[in-house]
Amino acid sequence: MGFLIALMMVVASLLVETSCVWLLLVFKKVIHRFRATLVALLGTSCILNIMLVPFNLLALNTDNESIRVFASTTDLLVFGWWVAVAGFIYSRAINVSIIQGSALALAIQVLCVVASSPMQPAS
Repeated sequence: MGFLIALMMVVASLLVETSCVWLLLVFKKVIHRFRATLVALLGTSCILNIMLVPFNLLALNTDNESIRVFASTTDLLVFGWWVAVAGFIYSRAINVSIIQGSALALAIQVLCVVASSPMQPAS
């Protein structure tokens, strides 16, 4: 059951991100960049998430508070890095500044979390 919920959350996030990218590209009249933009964004997310797996496993399997803080800080740093990289991708795809692209990346990420949060099991 947990796997099904996780899969539904991933699918919801992918649908939101794909829709937002498509709408942005249509609005800026550069829809021909859709595939390249989406692949770049998803590829970046995959690479950074794979890099975070050891830190997340470490945080889940330890009782040491210092290690948990280190893992959480690493998560936040990598998220900030992802926002900057995604902002760069958006800046090239839709011809905006990197700051505007980063703001778009952050806003779309918030939309993805909002879309998938109702599916999270109550704790």
